[in-house]
Amino acid sequence: MVDFVSYFRVSTDKQGITGLGMDAQREAVRRYVQNRGHIIAEFIEVESGKKHTNRPQLLAAIAECRRRRAVLLIARLDRLARNVAFIANLMNSDVEFVAVDMPHANRLTIHILAAVAEHEREMISQRTKAALAAAKARGVKMGNPHYQEALAKARAALGYKPPPAEVLSLMIEWRGQGDVLRRIAARLNGLNIRTPQGCIWYAASVGMALLRDAKARYAATVIPLYEDMALECNQASPQTSFLPEASMAVTPDIFASNAGREAKISGGSMQDLNQAYRMLDTFSSVGAHYFDVTFLDIDGAKRGFRKEQSVAQLRNSLPKLFPGLTERRNSIVVRPHSKEGVTLVQLDDLDAAALQKLERVAFLTLCTSPGNYQAWIAISKTDAHFSGAHSESTQIKDLARRLRKGTGADLSASGACRMAGTVNYKRKYETAFPTVSTASTVPGRIVTAEQLEQFGLLAAPEPVKAFPLRVSSFSGSRTWPDYARCVADAPPNRGGDGPDISRADFFFGMMASQRGHSIEEIAARLMEESTKARENGERYARITAENATAAAEKGSRRSRA
Repeated sequence: MVDFVSYFRVSTDKQGITGLGMDAQREAVRRYVQNRGHIIAEFIEVESGKKHTNRPQLLAAIAECRRRRAVLLIARLDRLARNVAFIANLMNSDVEFVAVDMPHANRLTIHILAAVAEHEREMISQRTKAALAAAKARGVKMGNPHYQEALAKARAALGYKPPPAEVLSLMIEWRGQGDVLRRIAARLNGLNIRTPQGCIWYAASVGMALLRDAKARYAATVIPLYEDMALECNQASPQTSFLPEASMAVTPDIFASNAGREAKISGGSMQDLNQAYRMLDTFSSVGAHYFDVTFLDIDGAKRGFRKEQSVAQLRNSLPKLFPGLTERRNSIVVRPHSKEGVTLVQLDDLDAAALQKLERVAFLTLCTSPGNYQAWIAISKTDAHFSGAHSESTQIKDLARRLRKGTGADLSASGACRMAGTVNYKRKYETAFPTVSTASTVPGRIVTAEQLEQFGLLAAPEPVKAFPLRVSSFSGSRTWPDYARCVADAPPNRGGDGPDISRADFFFGMMASQRGHSIEEIAARLMEESTKARENGERYARITAENATAAAEKGSRRSRA
């Protein structure tokens, strides 16, 4: 079975929003992959075929193919680029690619077809320019000086009428429950509800009705909210712009609920989904191969959990999950897991100044609320830093702690973050919930510990104080419990986005005490194994060891009684 990385391109923002052209490409790719392998990653580009020099998603897809030894898969050759030199350079690289519309074509065939496609594009461009030049020579003024009036007349002539309010409410409700457009159309037809023109409903007509309604609400209420948030972010960091990129600046299906301008999401807007997809693809580009997904309510209570979700699984499920988030005021929290050779470090609660120091090493930065940022660093485990007397896991934990301390980040970061493109529902933000957004992405950026040291981002290592050993009166095996197992078996923390490390340390101390280790030995071992012990110091390790030993002794007395 072959691993494939699929690449889709649409030429306009409108196609990116509505999915025009995308469904056909996905269906062609799906049919080809069936019984041949599986898709391990997906990349989407909204770009003209003429602009073959700036294709960040294609470059990320190629990088992913190299990293995973996968085959680049496209639906049609002209979706890649209508440029002979561009395709020739790709063919000369070490990345294998297949065009679904001609899977058995050889290199000569692809060159010829690419040349024909390029010639066709050039001829279209020349004919268009010639026609415009001839019209100008005849004195024709280009464009319509009364564009808005003409547009209004055209719409009036078409006779478009919005569906009744109660029908729109049904559409929005069903969309919020995860129904696709085709299913909504079938339900309306099943109820014998017709369009305002008296026709049956189709997926396209349902989508158009929802899009027109969302645009009207968005233009009337939410644009001022996003302008205010962008202004506040830019004031906090004048060197960095947090306004949406041109390719992402599409009309979201968002509207305000009241005069307080509380942002809400209906139906999973394309802008939000694009932000989420961009975040997932960036994680995937540095080796994150699955995610644990947690759903939290506004008070931080855990409302759901999905284990080991791949990027493809999340891409398929997010459009169905997004609509219900606003109604329930839930947040999606993802914890990435990377493959061997790379460790991912989260730097949380950063200000704009701290974020600027990380621009040379971060592969992903997020704006979680106005003036508050988060950065992610991918560190290679193959360099000389990870060799020595201590275990690799201990060295990684120590490096992460030094990086957080050196950058002024939160020392207790959980390693999980809210999904970009979703509203950050926390009680402290009530009535003005911010939306998590991607501030910057650098797909494929992996750094070494030496580079972090050179850039001055690591705090100095702290020597671990050795506790004096004392022979314990307890009998039994003198082996140490498996600390990783204690963490894995620990209950969730209060936020629901990770294990409760304090409980894991306590369980470890109890089992170590039962095996005959003294309080001093247990405290010293916790300083080696537990990131929380190193972050909180020797006092925490000592108190945890004392309490665990006391609990073990109490349990021993009960069992003897």
